Amino acid sequence: GSDCKVNYFNCSKGRITSTLKISKGAVTSLSFGGNGIAVAGSRRGEVIVIDFSSSNLQTLCQSHFDGELWGLAVHPFDPFVVTSGDDNMLCYWDLNTRKLARSIELVSGAHKKKKPSRRKARGGASTTGTFPPNKCSRAVAFDPMAEMLAVGMNDGSFMILDEKTLTKI
Repeated sequence: GSDCKVNYFNCSKGRITSTLKISKGAVTSLSFGGNGIAVAGSRRGEVIVIDFSSSNLQTLCQSHFDGELWGLAVHPFDPFVVTSGDDNMLCYWDLNTRKLARSIELVSGAHKKKKPSRRKARGGASTTGTFPPNKCSRAVAFDPMAEMLAVGMNDGSFMILDEKTLTKI
């Protein structure tokens, strides 16, 4: 549910036998297989395999999850791509494994705003996302030596990140 957890109810015991927090986003779909295995989908664009017998979680895929993807930068030397968009996330993808290598929340403590019944001017480019403009990225680029990343936000601000740690400089 919206608490990001999945409860395993054992019918023969008549009670919940395990509870696992599987994501930072609400669990939106769940399908059970045999032997205590389930597959869950989250509001953060994840598909997760859950083994209730061992409490093991395996994330099969991840993606951006709110609004549109706007920023894309190809690493100048190594097989990596960086993406950013309306979901306040910067994702660092490994092209060899075709998986998310690491990611960060660009503006900490970002909270979505409830959409008003009438669309008001928000500033910046139009968006289908629910985050305010200062939390929506519009561009990302590596410096020529791939030591830093520049990230442009929808409100006109920008930030420079260290490429290795993804921390703000």
